Amino acid sequence: MLNQKCYNWNPGKINCIHIRILQVYNKKILFAYASPLNVAFTYRISKDTGIIPDDGTVKFDSKVFDSTESFNPKTGEFIAPGCGMYVFMLNIRSNQGKTCWVDIIKDGDSLATAFAESGPESQLGDTTFVTIYLEKGNTVWAKNHGYQGTVCTIDFYSSFAGFRLF
Repeated sequence: MLNQKCYNWNPGKINCIHIRILQVYNKKILFAYASPLNVAFTYRISKDTGIIPDDGTVKFDSKVFDSTESFNPKTGEFIAPGCGMYVFMLNIRSNQGKTCWVDIIKDGDSLATAFAESGPESQLGDTTFVTIYLEKGNTVWAKNHGYQGTVCTIDFYSSFAGFRLF
């Protein structure tokens, strides 16, 4: 059995400890191992998106860097490979005449928002970030919140990045 929660997590310590319990001849054996420390990723959009539906996931499909391959560009989701404090950054730029309200989501809950409303002759952007504690297996992604029935398309200068702080 593998228990994937952090035990004795303390912001002053550099790692989290996971406990593995094996049953051998009716005796429990405990094994401890540390979470991966070097977790970092940056993905961007390779070309302007089509219309992103309300509540639709923004799929950043072009890898700039990913130390643990924990971000899936096909689903647009980051799955935490270990527990700890993480920082996520979202940079969006809406296409001309479009409005985008995009949230950073953790397991269905909105953590931070970026809002970009571009005019017919201009493109505007917004950036947001959040620091959050994650357990192993928590999922983080960017979602189009939707705004008053407007159409959201995002250009290729947009990006999503994150790293494990400690």
